[in-house]
Amino acid sequence: MIGLPYPVWNGEKHSKTCQERDKYEIENDFFLVSGIRDSDWFFTLFPELLVDRHHEPEHRRCFDCQWRDNHSQTLSTKVHEGGGKAMKMEKVKIMLVLLGLLFGLMLLFGVGCHNIRVSPKNPEKPGVEKIPLDVGLYISDQFKNYKVSENRWGDQWNYTNLGEAGAAQFKLGLGLIFRTVEIVDEKPPFSKPKTVTLHAVIEPMIYKFIFDIPITKFQVYPAMIGYKITFYGMDGKVLFTKMVDGIGDTRGHPGFSFSENPTIAATKAVEDGINKALDAILASEEVKALVKEATK
Repeated sequence: MIGLPYPVWNGEKHSKTCQERDKYEIENDFFLVSGIRDSDWFFTLFPELLVDRHHEPEHRRCFDCQWRDNHSQTLSTKVHEGGGKAMKMEKVKIMLVLLGLLFGLMLLFGVGCHNIRVSPKNPEKPGVEKIPLDVGLYISDQFKNYKVSENRWGDQWNYTNLGEAGAAQFKLGLGLIFRTVEIVDEKPPFSKPKTVTLHAVIEPMIYKFIFDIPITKFQVYPAMIGYKITFYGMDGKVLFTKMVDGIGDTRGHPGFSFSENPTIAATKAVEDGINKALDAILASEEVKALVKEATK
């Protein structure tokens, strides 16, 4: 075998005659000093271990005592060098097998159903002077119950509270930029009188949510949520409509949880979308005109 201090032939020492050896080699296609059969991939990597019996006649006596005595040192060096390379090759093969098994286990135990719950930070608008309007906030059931369940890489990804979290964030955010915010259960014109006087009603909606799951945790986890904001006058007329896209693309990081990176990306998308919606309302000319009319 590779690495022995003297050449061997079929596991035996050099008691066989050259004729017997030649017959054995011909019958078994046995052309290696190291005792390994001819293999194309192996000799592409380690050509020095291949003995060409037709172009190097001297090596045809490689297993008799005379050749051993004359060349044992050279052969031993070759065999040891070849053995070292072969051992390295074996280690590489073992590592590849172990990595393959590890990846397989990750796929096996990673496949399943993942529930994602976003947890956005409360919006902040420091230094913003509140708009002197009293507005209603209408949250439809479609918005409140908005969820997304899609398949990626054989796994089911369930974003379970996109609408719920968005509704809470709009309530908090609008309270930062308007004088008062009142939750209403219908869009204007109202079917029955309200106990408070309102200047307008705002209806937010989610019109899209896009995400993806990369093949490795070190890649970017994309997430985007689209909000549509509609401003109604108390007569039911649409005063202002704006669509914004919240972007939450986040570079992933390793960890034991398969849901952590998608949760971070979706949460950032919600935060970004809410802030863009509030900025759009603050910059709206229609809202400014409503303020002038309300403060005449």
